[in-house]
Amino acid sequence: MQPQSRPQEQNLITIQTTCGRTIACNYLDHPAYSPSLNICLSLHYVFTIYGPTVTYASVYLLRSAINTFFDYMEVHNSNNPPALHITNYLHITHETFFAYQRFIRKLEKPIDYADKLRSAMSVTAQLSEVLPPIALPAIERDAREKTEPLFPDAYAQLTQALISHIDTLRSKIAFREKLANVEPYEYEGILKELVPNFTRADIFRWYQCYTQDSSRQLKKDKLFQKLRHTNDPDLIHIGMLTRAVPAFKELYEDEASEYLLDVPFDPTDAPQGMYQWRPDDLRALKTLISHDYPFHLPLPEIANSYARKGIQTLKQCDNVVKLILHRYTICNRTDSNIRLPILDDLLCEYFPTAIDISAIVLFLMLQSGWNKESVLSLDQDNFEHVLTGAIGESLAVIFSEKNKSQSTGKPYFDPKQIVAQSDKNDPYSIFNLIELAKKLTEPLRDKSFDVMPVSRDDESMNRLFCFLRPWGEWGGLGGRHSSISNQKSFMQGIRAFLSAYPIFENGRRLEGAKDLTRRLRPTWELYKRKDHPLSFLSTQMGHSDVNTTDIHYDSSGLATQGRKGRLRGELEAIVSLLRARQFTGLLGKHAQKEAAAELKIFTIPGQEKALWGCANQFSPDWIGAARYITPGAKCCYIQHCLGCSQIRVFEESLPFLIERLAHIEEQLEAREATSYMSGLEIEKQIIEYILDEWGDDDAVRLAARYQRKHNPLLPRDLASLRILFDEGQFEDGQLDQGQPERDEPGERGLGESESAGRGLERHGIELSQLDEGQSDE
Repeated sequence: MQPQSRPQEQNLITIQTTCGRTIACNYLDHPAYSPSLNICLSLHYVFTIYGPTVTYASVYLLRSAINTFFDYMEVHNSNNPPALHITNYLHITHETFFAYQRFIRKLEKPIDYADKLRSAMSVTAQLSEVLPPIALPAIERDAREKTEPLFPDAYAQLTQALISHIDTLRSKIAFREKLANVEPYEYEGILKELVPNFTRADIFRWYQCYTQDSSRQLKKDKLFQKLRHTNDPDLIHIGMLTRAVPAFKELYEDEASEYLLDVPFDPTDAPQGMYQWRPDDLRALKTLISHDYPFHLPLPEIANSYARKGIQTLKQCDNVVKLILHRYTICNRTDSNIRLPILDDLLCEYFPTAIDISAIVLFLMLQSGWNKESVLSLDQDNFEHVLTGAIGESLAVIFSEKNKSQSTGKPYFDPKQIVAQSDKNDPYSIFNLIELAKKLTEPLRDKSFDVMPVSRDDESMNRLFCFLRPWGEWGGLGGRHSSISNQKSFMQGIRAFLSAYPIFENGRRLEGAKDLTRRLRPTWELYKRKDHPLSFLSTQMGHSDVNTTDIHYDSSGLATQGRKGRLRGELEAIVSLLRARQFTGLLGKHAQKEAAAELKIFTIPGQEKALWGCANQFSPDWIGAARYITPGAKCCYIQHCLGCSQIRVFEESLPFLIERLAHIEEQLEAREATSYMSGLEIEKQIIEYILDEWGDDDAVRLAARYQRKHNPLLPRDLASLRILFDEGQFEDGQLDQGQPERDEPGERGLGESESAGRGLERHGIELSQLDEGQSDE
């Protein structure tokens, strides 16, 4: 079937997704886009047909895939003749699609681009007859890392942290009952505590103290400062006179005697003002709650009149709520003598926080084995199954809906019911956790959200898991309260919980949702499978087939974690047997030959450690060996061992290699550059390579310490050791034969050996120079 030559171009610049968000067709501005090309119009048609049927995230991925395809098409067309250009929708063949995938991988972009483009083309062909169906190959994906359960120590820490926090939430519910009997503050009552109200006796006793110092003269301003806060009519009248000081002194002389004390005391000297007021936290919180703060006014007014700029001074505080806010925020400095809890901590005593709700959600996931979406889909008014109580009064059957992972061809909005059992007598069971969430969120449940997150509606923002946001963030984009159903809130809540309760796994601290949430299902399956059959677990996890549970969870992270530990133990046992030459299992031909070989161990008399070993003295392959060793004779040229593939270096050899390296460095510093020096350079590189690639830094350090303690270990000329290992091979004058001085072209060298050649090639060593650094004297 041929497609229409050019599907009619849509005039849509933006499209609306199922979640209500609009997204622009920005690929129309791509340099490779041309309205005259069938391929461009066809992909635009795919975008406009497929986009309105899915969410914003899916459409955004498709748009990125189309932009990347145009990038690939631009590169392809520029590198090929016109006959091979991609210009038609049918040009998207297997070969083109594979090349597109390679292009994506080369740019290190998500391979999901190719998958999304493939699925969008398929769906568009089903929804419309304009474009033909094109069968494209499956996407080749890299193997993903398996999701493993939590290790036992981390699981124990997490469980204890959740139990501890749930206990604090029950204390919060009990605190609300206590708060119901508390009397709130009144505006006038607070003002009386803030502003002094002096009686006639207070003023007279103040002046009595004031006159104790005869050098001080009563000033009018000082007198007015006291009379401003008196409730005595005569003193108030004096405060309004022009000559107030003489009038006050006259009144004092006439009437003060009955108020004066034997020991003068100034009652007006007590601390006054907002900073000195120590409110009762319970009464302050009850005052805010009784006035329905912070939901008694619209958010704009709360963000302006009740934020810092609206309560900066005492004059701005025209009601009791503002007075409380002013005291707990503006006048609650860290350097104050009376330090109060911050406003957020005060409100958290009554309202749920992100940490509180995150703890409940995590515990529900851990107790039920459900994923996050299933837990967040719980209906607070309808979560008990009809079978609840059928078996026992304490047994509850809880159900939720699973909207994802539907079978092929099933509508997305055809949720699947999943169930879990719960014991009502267990305070930490699923049933009691849901009931706790209902009580905890009750003050927020009927409040409308100030801000609705993108791709969310009021129904998807589960009010069972709503919480109060921090006071300083109300004027931002999040509003006064939100729901943990919002992905951003969930991530922040989990991070805050793990910050408050440190949880470590194998020495690493868990920090966020990525370290925890996906691992809760396999963790639950790991610990619950001991008590429940696999068929029950499959039903509770919402799987349609037992094989899904068995294959996915037993062949992935859950089983992998235990298998890794067992595999490591077996490998360590095998390596130990191999090192002890006691392994009797099946090996490859080369490994079996190596294991069965009888090594010749070279040991210098007087040394407790072996020098090194030789796998086969009859087959040396150092450069020039064939010229100096007759067939069937043993090789005793100890100075050439480092250039031979038959050498076997042990941990005991390291001190000798370190000393040999020191000897070479001394010779290189003392002599001029010659062919002999070139050979020393090569030998130095070989030893350095062995030490660098040994793989055990502790062993190298111990070897260096041993070499320093037992120095010297070697003669400076290794050729002098031949006499110790000749075993009668140098009779009849063979010992006086000339030693190899330089190899001729064509001789077999180290480059042909199997083991040492690879190491030398890495260091760029000229193989023909191998024996130039040895002395045969």
